[in-house]
Amino acid sequence: MRFLIFAIGSGEASQGYAIGKYLVEQKHQVIFALRLDATVPIYTSVPFFDLVVAPTPHALQELVRRVQPDAILLCNSKTFNDDTAFVESSPWEAIPTFGVDANWLFEPTGSMRCIQWLDRYFVTFPPDIFERGLKENGGYFAIPPDIRPRVEPVGFVPFYQKPDVQERARVRQALSIQPHEKLIFCYVSGYGAGVRGFVLQRALSVVSQLRKKGREIKVFAAGQLDCIQTHPSCEVDWLVRHGRTAIDDFYAHVASADLVFQHQGLITIAQAVSAHVPIIANIEELFDVDGSLRLEIGEVLPLQQAGLCHFFFRQSNLGEVQNAIEALLYDEREICKVQQMQRKYCSGGEQSLYNAIMAYFSSHSRETGYAANASTPR
Repeated sequence: MRFLIFAIGSGEASQGYAIGKYLVEQKHQVIFALRLDATVPIYTSVPFFDLVVAPTPHALQELVRRVQPDAILLCNSKTFNDDTAFVESSPWEAIPTFGVDANWLFEPTGSMRCIQWLDRYFVTFPPDIFERGLKENGGYFAIPPDIRPRVEPVGFVPFYQKPDVQERARVRQALSIQPHEKLIFCYVSGYGAGVRGFVLQRALSVVSQLRKKGREIKVFAAGQLDCIQTHPSCEVDWLVRHGRTAIDDFYAHVASADLVFQHQGLITIAQAVSAHVPIIANIEELFDVDGSLRLEIGEVLPLQQAGLCHFFFRQSNLGEVQNAIEALLYDEREICKVQQMQRKYCSGGEQSLYNAIMAYFSSHSRETGYAANASTPR
């Protein structure tokens, strides 16, 4: 089969890469389309994709017409949601199209509206985490009744095999991390959530205080780090590396850290869970006009409730953040508690998503005249 995967941002591209890699392993052909030119360098060294850029709905439609895929995966069902025609009706005929989503936003109106005509919406959380996020269970998200039957949680994506001890040691050595030192991976986003420079500044402030106590800690920062060039607090020798990295290097650094400190970025959280690395999300405490908390708290809260991560607001007391960082770096009981819950929810979303797609083709084969074959490329 021939799959077209389209990703709107850097986080979604990480998901598309993981799904595409799994599809290639199952002997399928993958065309990997990115909306942003800026994300292309991260994937140029990947040998098993046809890599293209489709920055507009028209460009994506032309790509679909040209390659004639058997199935389309849109990583984020809010793709081109400022184009009413694209949101309300399919621009191509008889090609099963699936959404891949890291949140629960499926509204037909508003700035976060999603495409209404997709055949399935795959949510990249385990079912229990997904259920915790719904309003009827105390969460923040309501799914329209006409879309709810098409929504299916599949597990974390990306979800990778944790590197062995030798590989982890090799990565840390390359970053000049000594065996007795702790490493914090600090992610401050890129495009979808905006650059969250305050996350890095808070991490550096806390680590500075911990180092004064004798804690030997270094910070690896990743993302769009314009702030790192100008802010004096970034001029420290224990900030070991920063900037954009190739996709596999990104996961290698996450998996080789002792702690991930970031904004709400759900894709990085998924990777940290698969690597069994404790997580602290430092998020914006923003409110809608009706006084309700906005997206970020709604996304992270189910993960925190399940024991998979800690979170603080931008306005949270730095002393509390410092205590949490110190505990998750040095208190074996706290570390084991988080890792135990991460292991509990270890479920590779790529395989579940693939199985769901194959099941869709199987159930629709009589209607479409096409019987899916999981091992034969088109």
